[in-house]
Amino acid sequence: MESIAKTTIGWGLVSEAYANFGYWAVIVVGALFGAICGALMRLSIGAPPNSLPMFTTIAATLVLLNVEADLSYLLTTLAQLLRPS
Repeated sequence: MESIAKTTIGWGLVSEAYANFGYWAVIVVGALFGAICGALMRLSIGAPPNSLPMFTTIAATLVLLNVEADLSYLLTTLAQLLRPS
């Protein structure tokens, strides 16, 4: 019965952008997301499967697949992933 009283809504980048800034923010978020995915694709083209560029691309793609991530979580996680050790 408690689960009926509490509901969690997952906000993703697109819905958060639309709720805060409207359609133009959705276009900007789409362009930013596309640029990040394009950069990852260029990084991994021709790379051997067990190389650092391929591992970086795989890890970043897994982070980007989280559809309920907000922008601050996404940027923090990508920064931690891509920072040199």
